[in-house]
Amino acid sequence: MTANKILLYISGALLLIILPIIYKIVYPLFPLYADFKTGYDIIITIPYIFITLGLFVAVRIKDSRAFWNTLLFLLTYIILINFQYIQFSTLQLSDVAQSLSVFIPILIILISIRSAKKFSVKEFITQFLIVASGIALSFILPVYFKAFFNIAFSSHIFINHPNWQLPDYIWFLLIIMYALLYMKIDSNSLPLLITVTILVFLLFQCFNLAAIINEPTHEVKLYTALLYSGMGIFPMYYMLFSYNRKEFYDNLTALPNEKYLQKIFKKFNNEVSLSIIEIDHFEEFVDKYGKEEGANVLRFLSSHLNTESDVGAYRLDSSKFALVYNKVNSDEVLWQLNSIREKLSHKKFIIRKSQKDRQKSGKYDRGKLEIKPNDITFTISVGIARKSESINTYEQLIKEALYALKSAKSKGGNRCLRAEDITY
Repeated sequence: MTANKILLYISGALLLIILPIIYKIVYPLFPLYADFKTGYDIIITIPYIFITLGLFVAVRIKDSRAFWNTLLFLLTYIILINFQYIQFSTLQLSDVAQSLSVFIPILIILISIRSAKKFSVKEFITQFLIVASGIALSFILPVYFKAFFNIAFSSHIFINHPNWQLPDYIWFLLIIMYALLYMKIDSNSLPLLITVTILVFLLFQCFNLAAIINEPTHEVKLYTALLYSGMGIFPMYYMLFSYNRKEFYDNLTALPNEKYLQKIFKKFNNEVSLSIIEIDHFEEFVDKYGKEEGANVLRFLSSHLNTESDVGAYRLDSSKFALVYNKVNSDEVLWQLNSIREKLSHKKFIIRKSQKDRQKSGKYDRGKLEIKPNDITFTISVGIARKSESINTYEQLIKEALYALKSAKSKGGNRCLRAEDITY
């Protein structure tokens, strides 16, 4: 766990703890702040700036999931702040707040479990319909289905307290939301789960206050604006984290990529060894078993490298990986890599479908086939280069390691070869 993640968790927990204290101290002073129109307008405007900036960043990093979640928060803020301008039958602010407290977790589930694809017309229309439907139902149910709304949204069976006006079962809905998100997202998206947790609790603070007061007063608006200003920090953190993952990490294996290796290479001293690893006959493997199994075997190799090596692994391109040894002598590096290569050659990799069965199965019925697994083994070749007076740049080291790798593969593969041992 990185220091940034720990900082995010601590700051989120502290924010949730001190919010009630801030409310008790600051809320009585809100009528005084409301008298100063300029200051009042600035506070109301700040969330718009934060959220609009978040939307811009989401578009820049091409993260559809972050964009629609941020837009959802913007829409709820507009509704709460400008409710007095909404002329919709006998609709009351408390009704909308109660409805939104139910639909927002559902919308977050539907948005967040979808992969963070690049923006497209189809993706835009789908996500727009999801968000628009949830917001529209929040207005329609309290007006046209009042009897149902009073039973489903306004009843308080478990929690009957004047300071709690949201439906009791939203807590069960939240548990379901987090369970689904936890199952759907990978470990690299954990900041998304933490961010969503913090934002939902802050949203519920706003919705509950609106439901209690039931009027869009200056006090309600100021408190809502302050909470939404705080909310703006966490989506920005998530999007910056997401950008960093896309920029410096490989999507398939979750390993740092070559761009990241180049970035940190200057931190290594003069006693650094760079090894480039590649699966022997990988192209033939893909031709025989397919691209899907080719991706699986790359994940398998990356997991093995992370488990068996004492240093971090990097993915260089489609089939090549790198291990960097700092302050380790050349003989020790060779011994460690030979140990990794030997252990890997005895590991079983499961091919889940035979070639014949894969050709029979269609795009949507592959999971229905009952295929007995096929265990295979594969080998790797490793090229090693060590930094020296004549080889002291990243480009030179890569070139030497690639030459050593090519020589190892030309000798039949399944071996580690140092550039310094090759006779030119």
